[in-house]
Amino acid sequence: MSASFSLQTVFYRKKAKIVVICGCIRLLGLCGIIARMDQNELLTMLNKKGIAYQYFEHPVVTTSMQVAVHMEDAPGVSGKNLFLRDKKGRRFFLLMTLGEKRVNLKAWGKQEGLGKLSFANAQELAEYLEVVRGAVGPLALVNDAQLKIEVFIDNSLWNRGVLRCHPLVNTASLVLTTDAMRLFFAVTGHEVKLVDVPAIGASSKLL
Repeated sequence: MSASFSLQTVFYRKKAKIVVICGCIRLLGLCGIIARMDQNELLTMLNKKGIAYQYFEHPVVTTSMQVAVHMEDAPGVSGKNLFLRDKKGRRFFLLMTLGEKRVNLKAWGKQEGLGKLSFANAQELAEYLEVVRGAVGPLALVNDAQLKIEVFIDNSLWNRGVLRCHPLVNTASLVLTTDAMRLFFAVTGHEVKLVDVPAIGASSKLL
């Protein structure tokens, strides 16, 4: 089961216990991002667009499980972000799911009609998102000005309501509500498809 959500939303402010939330929530006109950004520029953009977040620094991490260890007292859930490509390398996908889920890519590719999928290489990661492995996440879509990347989010992750995302580096994480994420996707112009992602070992008629 899948669904695309509207990019218009009403957002609310949430008080942070550990760090100060940045940004004032307000209704505003949204426009696309045309320039490639680094972390500081991303944070500046979030502030200007009224997208609230909490900022946490931590040691270098390469997996969602490592993030969870360093942010055990922080709100939100650490997701797993898979940057994928189709067999011919013509379509690219960002799949977000729970960190502990062992994704059945074969079954999911069939489910969404995407065919055989594989992980994009480091060169493609740098070309499309301008981040290194370990720093992949939805906020890197700010660098996908041409909207080349198709975005899918697992319902099991999205329904948690509060997510942790790297701000283009793997030495920090932002905590954002899903309402804040909706507003961010509206700014970048990416349509997001909410899907049920099959796990390895789960029964599936598509196998």
